[in-house]
Amino acid sequence: MTNRSVSELPEGTRMAEAQTRFGRIWFTEQGSGPPVVLLHANLWDHRDFDPIVPELARGYRVIALDWPWHGDSDSPPLQAGAELLADALENFIEALDLPPAMFIGNSVGGFAAARLAITHPGRVVGLVLVNAGFVPMNLMTRAFFPPHGHADDHPGGPARLHPPRDAGKDI
Repeated sequence: MTNRSVSELPEGTRMAEAQTRFGRIWFTEQGSGPPVVLLHANLWDHRDFDPIVPELARGYRVIALDWPWHGDSDSPPLQAGAELLADALENFIEALDLPPAMFIGNSVGGFAAARLAITHPGRVVGLVLVNAGFVPMNLMTRAFFPPHGHADDHPGGPARLHPPRDAGKDI
């Protein structure tokens, strides 16, 4: 745990905790207005977003959490992983009784936010996903992003990623 003292927090920021089934999840809160939840990358903490919080707090209630096993939050006796952090996010917003919010997620934070949008779309008004993972190459993704361009591209030319030839046409 970081145990960051309250005196180290920027002016107008409060630090609080939400009791979840994963233990205490600590978070900072600044500003007022519609909620924006900031979800940090693995091995970081709520300070991951410090450079943008003051500007966001001018018109939004900005909540930046510390994932379980990170920052000041508890470290439950469970195997950490992306799925578990996504579960922790669901539990966190339930514990806060948070109204529908904008979620900004970096890395695993982006994964958790995207999953929340899929499983609980009524809780999400928007997403900003930063470096939120990869796209597996399967039949569907190959149709849109062939690994070496289209077969009819000039041989020896650079591989390009582009949508199928009929993308954007009415079907």
